[in-house]
Amino acid sequence: MGTRVMMLIMKQPHYGFLGVRLKTTSSQYVASRARDPTFEKLMDKYKNLVKVVAVQDLILANPSDPAVSVDFLSRLSQKLHLNRGAVAFLRKYPHIFHIYHDPTKGQTRCTLTDTAFRISEEEAEAINASLPLVVDRLVRLLSMSTSKMLPLRGIFKVFRELGLPDDFEQSVISKNSHLFQLCDAHEPNTHNLKLVGEISDKFVAAVENWRVEEYCKEGCSVDRAELQFSFKHGYPPGMRLKKNFRAKVKEWQKLPYVGPYDEVTEKKRLSKAGMKVGEKRAVAIVHEFLNLTVEKMVEVEKISHFRKLFGFDLNIRDLFLDHPGMFYLSTKGKRHTVFLREAYEKGCLIHPNPVYNARRKLLDLVVLGRHDMFTGDSKMKSIANTMQSQLVCSGCRSMLLYPRGASNVCCALCNIITPVPPPGTEMAQLICGGCRTLLMHTSGATSVRCSCCHTVNLAPAANQFAHINCGNCRTTLMYPYGAPSVKCAVCQFVTNVMGNARVPIPVHRPSTSASMPHSQSQTVVVENPMSVDESGKLVSNVVVGVTTGKK
Repeated sequence: MGTRVMMLIMKQPHYGFLGVRLKTTSSQYVASRARDPTFEKLMDKYKNLVKVVAVQDLILANPSDPAVSVDFLSRLSQKLHLNRGAVAFLRKYPHIFHIYHDPTKGQTRCTLTDTAFRISEEEAEAINASLPLVVDRLVRLLSMSTSKMLPLRGIFKVFRELGLPDDFEQSVISKNSHLFQLCDAHEPNTHNLKLVGEISDKFVAAVENWRVEEYCKEGCSVDRAELQFSFKHGYPPGMRLKKNFRAKVKEWQKLPYVGPYDEVTEKKRLSKAGMKVGEKRAVAIVHEFLNLTVEKMVEVEKISHFRKLFGFDLNIRDLFLDHPGMFYLSTKGKRHTVFLREAYEKGCLIHPNPVYNARRKLLDLVVLGRHDMFTGDSKMKSIANTMQSQLVCSGCRSMLLYPRGASNVCCALCNIITPVPPPGTEMAQLICGGCRTLLMHTSGATSVRCSCCHTVNLAPAANQFAHINCGNCRTTLMYPYGAPSVKCAVCQFVTNVMGNARVPIPVHRPSTSASMPHSQSQTVVVENPMSVDESGKLVSNVVVGVTTGKK
């Protein structure tokens, strides 16, 4: 019976401000929320962006030498939540990070690509160009506080969300001493930021602008008498709204409240109706806070530091869940992030800003991952033209891509330095017959010894081919000697070439009647070996079928 009740609770959505909520734990309340696929897909991208930004900040910490050693990142991989290690994470985003070997320091280092550097500079320029807006955001944030003062460490937690520059203590606070003042807090080595300037005009909340726009519309969906205290609502697709729920939302919209920039005079114990008014004021404050952010989103943990300073002591996560028409809470990436629903459409901001546009470009590189490494924009193509040489690492046998003209290549996985063959030397590849490892050797060599199993492999000549029977239809297949597998052009079956292939024979054989006196008609299929494309993937070549008959 208890299990049935719990399953019923988990299936039914809860709306705390609309009635009495069932007694559930906080995790159950989060799990029972209505999902929005658009925000969930967006958060799937942002959870990786957070890790990329953390590594990028470490690289850019030293402007004179914007690079960091891979060993240092490996030691911080657990703290940075790099689950598969630093090297695997860096190789996952080749459009953002570049791994190279520094011979002067004798270590493998990581820096940003030219594209990532350009995006970082674009974001910094956009922030510096919007310093007047940054000052306005900071003044508004302090104005919402009951004491017109906030701890500096709390502002540090949300400085990126507010679009503040890295040196905002000097570029914003010190240069605007007529507005801001740093005061000593009660705790040692802590400071508070206080608003000391007089604001001539009263601030207008963002929701007031929406109400004016709705009031001026001819086909306004909300009753104009209710617009005075209303908020814009939009619900996740597929969320069923009952009549009782709609009626209580309409009643809540009419409820008067004290604005986020208005002072609260009464601090006595409130009644049940007064608690609803206080809750609506809390909703108005977090609504205005999200409007002050650059991307209209923030982590719940960061904004929760300000709730008592803003004059309300409610569970802020439950506050977001109680109002699904205004906010959306996502739990992707082991963190709770809240979005302002009305600011987004199809996963993008309706009214973007230059800082958001620059960060969105970095997000696009994160989503790109390893794809389009050589088929992107002209910049990526130029990088591809200068990195067309490759060799096999002498340590771990990984395929390494390096710029032309390099004398040595250091593997990012095993740190083994492999010498580069002299320029003009053509290289060839074959599969070891013992351990099936891809071996690279100089063209023209007669034999190649595998460094893994020490098997001596006969290097095929350019005109040598081998035969094998298809594993499905038993058709005789002819292929260049050394190919790892052969695809039949008749039945499309892929046959692995192990040790069952016939001895390679020259392609130009003497055609005499004595060689095959009574051979019957047979189908010979020519299959080229799979080759490695520019992105490092195995690609099957075109299959040519040839039918011959001899008597």
